[in-house]
Amino acid sequence: MIETKKSSDVLLQTDIPELELYASGKVRDIYRVDSNHLLFVASDRISAFDYVLATGETHTVEEFLAEAFTYVGLDWRDYVTIDPRYFRPAEVDLLIGDYSKAKAELGWEPTVRFTELVRMMVDGDRERGTLEEHYL
Repeated sequence: MIETKKSSDVLLQTDIPELELYASGKVRDIYRVDSNHLLFVASDRISAFDYVLATGETHTVEEFLAEAFTYVGLDWRDYVTIDPRYFRPAEVDLLIGDYSKAKAELGWEPTVRFTELVRMMVDGDRERGTLEEHYL
């Protein structure tokens, strides 16, 4: 049984020789892509160490829609219908990602802010040719 377990553990290891292995855990391996970017490789292993990678900002869905649609020259209100049945119950007043653990343990801080992130997402849709599918 021990040998079988050892053999199966090998299947859960990642290896990206082109990148520096920054940290390794039971669920995720973290590779350093460059001085500003990390790559998280996740598996279905049993337990995890978790880092929140966030901007420390909070934005509404409406702000996201406004930014994305304005970026492509459209008004989101002409394309999106809001159904109040799907509003989230008031379980929390404010949601903001706290990246302090990632900063303390990995030296990671956000370099991409909300507007840039939304535009990167829209540009990604453009590159894949799925812009109309998502925005029109």
